[in-house]
Amino acid sequence: VLFILHHWFNCHWLAGLRHGRYTAFRILQTVTAGLVCLCMIGAMVSAVIISRTVFAFLPAVGNAAFGRTLHLLSAYWGFMRMVIATMQRGYPTLKKHGKPLAIGVLAVSVYGIFAFFRRSLPDYLFLRTHFVYFDFEKPLIFFYLDYLCIMVLVAFVGYILAGAAQGVHRKPGQ
Repeated sequence: VLFILHHWFNCHWLAGLRHGRYTAFRILQTVTAGLVCLCMIGAMVSAVIISRTVFAFLPAVGNAAFGRTLHLLSAYWGFMRMVIATMQRGYPTLKKHGKPLAIGVLAVSVYGIFAFFRRSLPDYLFLRTHFVYFDFEKPLIFFYLDYLCIMVLVAFVGYILAGAAQGVHRKPGQ
């Protein structure tokens, strides 16, 4: 319902897709918004397939293995986009605090690269594995810290990409 309401209230954005100049930044934003829409639809469809309690009144739709795979894929790609969107909102803060904050973000991002691979995110993002393994023997705080560093890494990459896309159409001296 919220997904539908969101698109209803923002239909002017969809209508505006046909108008105006497509800069590199606008293309990046439009493609990203389309991918987010796919992630949301994937998450909703997988929820219907997986849930046999909430949607018990519906006839059996698809199989649960496909539903779990679709949910895994949608959730992890949605996580990546959510982080990039958060960074875009935090852009003024990074500009305001300059070098000290940028150095901190860079340091955390370097560890985020390590955590990204240690937590097997490429395997989940590209469906090389269809099951998320959680090690219950290790303290939960390390899981959260690793994902926090991965969030900072993805946000930093999104910040760099957005800056590069915006810089493509700037005139010299601006």
